[in-house]
Amino acid sequence: KFLYKAKSYRDAERAFEVAAPTLKDFDSYDFYARTLHRNGKKEEALQYYRQAYMKQKDGDIAFNIGTLLAAKAERNPAQAQEAISFLLEASFLSEATSKKAMELAESLFFTVNKDLKFNENVQEIQKTNNKLQELTNTFNTKFGEKDEEDLTDAEKKEMETMRAQIEAEQKALQKLEAAQKMSLDKFNALIEKTKQRLGIK
Repeated sequence: KFLYKAKSYRDAERAFEVAAPTLKDFDSYDFYARTLHRNGKKEEALQYYRQAYMKQKDGDIAFNIGTLLAAKAERNPAQAQEAISFLLEASFLSEATSKKAMELAESLFFTVNKDLKFNENVQEIQKTNNKLQELTNTFNTKFGEKDEEDLTDAEKKEMETMRAQIEAEQKALQKLEAAQKMSLDKFNALIEKTKQRLGIK
């Protein structure tokens, strides 16, 4: 531990290489994993982080496992689900990494589950909102202060056309927001499962 804290990571790795398999306790697994991680040996680090986590559910270790798996998920999406699981556990177990872990879990979830089209829907909602606001402003400018009986036939026709456009955009927005809610509900279900797994109410 002294070697690790002194940032002599290579020497610390050699020391823990003997200590970890011998002691087989949380601290030795944890510090050995950290030294391996510091020395760029990510696969080996992951193995010992897992062993430490089996000994004791620790938020920082869950976060380290989650981030290592998330990096692997970029090349192998099959790793994503496990990465999300560890990141969500980290978000409840570690105050220091809670926000970052939750954000990374959410980002990974919606990146991997492309069928949910979450990011595309966010952009579409923004565009539809802007269009709706623009149409509403134009409608109010043209017809907001006028009584319908004072309008010409051409103005009445234009007003009805604009009302139909506004209604169509409102329906499109409702559909997009419903799709977003469904996507968020799926992610929130994972959060609830994590809480149950950790015994959090």
